[in-house]
Amino acid sequence: MKRKLISLLLILCLSAGLLAGCVQYPIGHLSDYSALPAATAAETEPTETEPPVTEPPATEPPVTEPPMTERPVTEPPARPQTADACFNKVEDKTCDHFSNQTIEILFRVRSVVRRDLSTGTEEILFTLPQNDAIDISLIGVTENRLYFGWNEVEDWWGVDVYSLDYRGSDRKEHGQYWAPHFENGWLVLLGFRSDVSPTEMLLIDRNDRVIVSESRDTVWDAAVSGKSVYYIYIEGYDDSYTYGEREGEWNYDLIRVDPDGSQSLVTVFTGRRSPYTSAHIYKGVICFGETGEYYDLITLAPTSQPTYP
Repeated sequence: MKRKLISLLLILCLSAGLLAGCVQYPIGHLSDYSALPAATAAETEPTETEPPVTEPPATEPPVTEPPMTERPVTEPPARPQTADACFNKVEDKTCDHFSNQTIEILFRVRSVVRRDLSTGTEEILFTLPQNDAIDISLIGVTENRLYFGWNEVEDWWGVDVYSLDYRGSDRKEHGQYWAPHFENGWLVLLGFRSDVSPTEMLLIDRNDRVIVSESRDTVWDAAVSGKSVYYIYIEGYDDSYTYGEREGEWNYDLIRVDPDGSQSLVTVFTGRRSPYTSAHIYKGVICFGETGEYYDLITLAPTSQPTYP
């Protein structure tokens, strides 16, 4: 009796469970799985949530360049310029002394000394051998060479001239029996004269170039004026001249030599009596003493006779 009662209760419980599971769908659809909504990926797979990636804004590190500053330019103090700062002779009773406003070259007791004017420092470049039988002097200076004139003691017939580089080597000979003059970078060598007569000439510029080499007695005189050299040349003269020949038919040319080495004819003095009609340049005046003619070297205007010392 109890066993039947328990069986009956079990049957009722199972029936109630089946009825509760079929509330949403008709019983006829329980085996039709295609009617169920498909499962989404979100429902079937676990969702892994990654933290959002936060990148810093794309910025490059600032480029810091040093300020653009130029090296300070220190200009040397202005110095007086003489004919483009070429060398000139300095009056000095103690030694032969030359300067180009930057350095000085001195010839003391056979030693060549270089002095820097900005610092005052001195350097002995070289020393010539001592020879008591020889008189020697420094007669001209350029940027690259030093010109010496020498002769034997008690020999007054001009000087022999040679040049050396600043190391005291590379000797070059420039002839004998010269009367030298140096001014504004020009070395003017006229043949030594014991009387009033034309002579030869050698003209060397500041770049050590021989600009004029006249070995005949065709030059009366030469003078430096400013940056140029002027000289008086006898046209058509040679050693075969006979005194009195072509009297009154001689021409004297005034020629100018400029720093670039070019030569130009300035004027011609015509009608000179003979090639021995003297012509000199003194204190900027061309002097024809025999005829009493005097002309300004630059303007060629007639002028008065210069005062001689």
